[in-house]
Amino acid sequence: MEKAVETNDHDLYVKSNKIFHEAILEGAENSKLSYLLELLLNQLPYQRYVYLSIEVPNRLEQSLLEHKNVLKALQKGEQKEAE
Repeated sequence: MEKAVETNDHDLYVKSNKIFHEAILEGAENSKLSYLLELLLNQLPYQRYVYLSIEVPNRLEQSLLEHKNVLKALQKGEQKEAE
C-alpha cells in the first residue's frame, strides 16, 4: 500500500487493500463472518467503491494511515482499537 501511495498507483492500492482485508478475515478464523462478508461483497461493487473513495483529495494518504493504525492495533492485540 505504501508503494502504491508513493507512486500514486490506484490499481496497486485497490489490490493491496483487498489483500489486507483478506488477511484480517483469514486471521479471524470466523466462518460465519467470512460467509457474511462474501455474501455482502458479491452484492455490491466494493472494489469500485475503493477506487471512488481514493479519488477524493488526500483520501489515499488518509486510507494508508488508517490501515497502518489497524495493523499496529492488531499487532498489539488491541481488538477494540483495531475495530
